[in-house]
Amino acid sequence: MVGRLRLWSGYLLFFYVVTHLLNHTFGLISLRVLEVARHWFVAIWHNPVGQTVLYGALFAHFFFALSSLYKRRALRLSAWEWTQWILGASIIPLGAVHVVGTRLANTLYDVDPGYPWVLASLVTTDWWGVTRQFALPVVVWIHACIGLHFAWRLRPWYQAWLPVLYAFALLVPVGGIVGAAIALRDVAELAQQPGFLQDLFERVNVPTQAGIDNLYAISRDLQIGALVLLMGVLSARPLRDLWERRAGVVRLDYDDRRSIAEPTGLTILEMSRIAGIPHASVCGGRGRCST
Repeated sequence: MVGRLRLWSGYLLFFYVVTHLLNHTFGLISLRVLEVARHWFVAIWHNPVGQTVLYGALFAHFFFALSSLYKRRALRLSAWEWTQWILGASIIPLGAVHVVGTRLANTLYDVDPGYPWVLASLVTTDWWGVTRQFALPVVVWIHACIGLHFAWRLRPWYQAWLPVLYAFALLVPVGGIVGAAIALRDVAELAQQPGFLQDLFERVNVPTQAGIDNLYAISRDLQIGALVLLMGVLSARPLRDLWERRAGVVRLDYDDRRSIAEPTGLTILEMSRIAGIPHASVCGGRGRCST
């Protein structure tokens, strides 16, 4: 049940990312079209129902991931699992500033969180800010695609649809990132005109310097909070193992006369991973295959 809820929270977040990147692609046409197209995106997500679903899925996916990390008996993961975990953990430091600078800035200071505000703020920031902004959709997209691939690859229809899915997985992020890059270039050129940025910031109701500092402080607090939760989960794992050993252990013998003993409740896959013994795992131990 928990695994299914985690999967569906991932589906909802993936749908949000797809609509967001498709909105970015209108930047290939012009800044005006990009901002006009944002209205349908806002209609879907910036209403009480859409925001409840979006942020509910976001927090659920985050805590399901922490729960999965806690329940894992071994951190001997395959390359694709490590890649997905590292990318997932990278989303928080990359995305915190963007979420706080748009959604929370609108709530606290009535800032218009549209593309003029986001693009103009990137024009005035350093290269690290621009890199962080453009790295975010790439990291999110690869993280999501890895998860979907291993959730679907045992489905009967998946192989037949794989060419279409590959094209979709390539075109959507490329179109969105290129569209955003062209829009950023256009704003950078307009910023050369005297008074352009000042007029734009007045229209979007940019907060005072104290407000901007407060938003950055909130962003840092969110990142620190997520790090504390992650470290807490990692620290609780060995304590859990010590506690469970009080109830006894199970001994597993292999053909090469090697044996290991671990607490009750572990699967053979988990015990093999702890011992560093190769074991087939098509779905990564998620209970979706028969290996």
